[in-house]
Amino acid sequence: YVWGEITALEADIKIQINHRHPYYAVVRCVSTYGNRTSFRTYSTMALRGREDLIGRKVKVYVADDTYRNYYVDISSLL
Repeated sequence: YVWGEITALEADIKIQINHRHPYYAVVRCVSTYGNRTSFRTYSTMALRGREDLIGRKVKVYVADDTYRNYYVDISSLL
């Protein structure tokens, strides 16, 4: 895994639940070589109104060096 920082919470406008959009977190990771990569969490209503999470560190589990397959572990913050 690598550590990332939550930089934003954005509405997932492709989904509506009771006329409201769920949110996902945007997580930025900086590698040891200085490369920046952004990841997104799954969409959930639990992130609505949780601006207090911005700036918090989370683990991002990656399958390999391409960072195509990943999982952002945000469950510890919710």
